[in-house]
Amino acid sequence: MIRIKLLLIILSCLLLTPGSLVAQTIQQLVAAAKQEKEIDFVAGPTTFGGRKGLAEIEAAL
Repeated sequence: MIRIKLLLIILSCLLLTPGSLVAQTIQQLVAAAKQEKEIDFVAGPTTFGGRKGLAEIEAAL
């Protein structure tokens, strides 16, 4: 019973979320990204294939 109530509360919160909090369109995200002057890139030791993979991504950017 508690799980059903919790589920109803969560669904209510999601349905009542204002439209301004809804994800932006791809075009809006790209436009905002183009205005950025710097990118902070965080990766772990095995992310993107390790050092070699990260070096390839860095070279592409």
